[in-house]
Amino acid sequence: MQHDCEWIVVRDVDWRLNQSLPRALYVRNIPIEHALIAWPGCAKSFEVIGRIQDAMRMHHASKLALVWSTDCGAYGWRARCGGTEQEDMLQQLKQVRAAMALIWERCPELKEARMILARILDDGQIVYGDVAP
Repeated sequence: MQHDCEWIVVRDVDWRLNQSLPRALYVRNIPIEHALIAWPGCAKSFEVIGRIQDAMRMHHASKLALVWSTDCGAYGWRARCGGTEQEDMLQQLKQVRAAMALIWERCPELKEARMILARILDDGQIVYGDVAP
């Protein structure tokens, strides 16, 4: 049995993404046959980079998607990130961009990478958006 796949998806562990994330990946042409890493805060801790390297090597993957969410417990929820959704997004975006830069540096086999933000609105609705690196 072949264990290779093209994509590695690293997602935040937030259970609120469970129902909507498969569709968000589908509309971005990321196949259901991807390796999945669930990590608190997605890329808040750079420890996840070692897991990404392992998964890429194990599955011969060359594409990566990082999916993180606002109002994330790993960052202290919105209240500890400045109180507003905008401040929350900006604080997290700095961390995810720094992680992505290290991933590009440490994973020479990487050919494509995407950053996807799951905005968890105050009413519980989740809106996915692509973010430039």
